[in-house]
Amino acid sequence: MVVLAVGTRPASGYQVTIERLTVTDRQLHVSAWEERNGGAALDIVTNPVHAVAMPLHDLGDDLHLVQRITLWTDN
Repeated sequence: MVVLAVGTRPASGYQVTIERLTVTDRQLHVSAWEERNGGAALDIVTNPVHAVAMPLHDLGDDLHLVQRITLWTDN
């Protein structure tokens, strides 16, 4: 399982999405984006998380993570 947690955010309206998971040359490539809705938001602390099930048991212990997270804001 791959879990992407981007940490604490100061209001509602944030989300994170894993777009693509690929494995090449013993590297796990994670492409994801974080979105902040520009509309009305509640004044509460949130912790956006996205989890994706992926069979990684055949890859062994020597796997390197390569990630790309794109920030997208809807204003």
